[in-house]
Amino acid sequence: MAKKVVYLTAIIILVLTGTGCQNNEENNQNNNASTVNTGINQNVSVQPVNTNSNPITDWQAYFNNDYSYQIKYPNDWHYHTTACCPPPPAYVIISTAEDGVTEPPYANLLISVSERTGETLETHTEISSLTEDGYSKTETTIDGEKAYRLERRELESDNGGSIYTYKDGYFYRFNYGATNPELYAERQDTLELIINSFEFLI
Repeated sequence: MAKKVVYLTAIIILVLTGTGCQNNEENNQNNNASTVNTGINQNVSVQPVNTNSNPITDWQAYFNNDYSYQIKYPNDWHYHTTACCPPPPAYVIISTAEDGVTEPPYANLLISVSERTGETLETHTEISSLTEDGYSKTETTIDGEKAYRLERRELESDNGGSIYTYKDGYFYRFNYGATNPELYAERQDTLELIINSFEFLI
């Protein structure tokens, strides 16, 4: 009888021991699986968000207090302290050429401001004249204000365009371009960024 009890006890111990080994093996497999998954996740490359992706953040800014606007331009471009027809602040030049340099090649933006004389964008004589000369007219905006863009690509000299808008009694004209087609193609995106940085301060 004692031998039977010992025999049964040994069987029970073996069963329990086997179950424990099986559980440990399953736990080890789960742990290994977790380790593998963790390792895979750790190898995933997460790129930080670039909060300084705006290319005009570090640009220079020109403020025109007489006509209440500001505009930004790259650090390797130049604001011309003297211009023509008339000089600043009514007529402003921002150019790849240094101040006072008039010899090509260069790309530039000219901003002229004049008093509004009752004309609208639809009836302005200069816009009508350019349209008759074959310039395409498309509606756009300048700092939220309705504007018209005039462009033509027929002649070798057609390396740019003009944008016209009104604001609080003043007529604003933006002439942009370059002295040759290659330079205009190279600087076109920068010119658009400069124009889009324009802000009315009133």
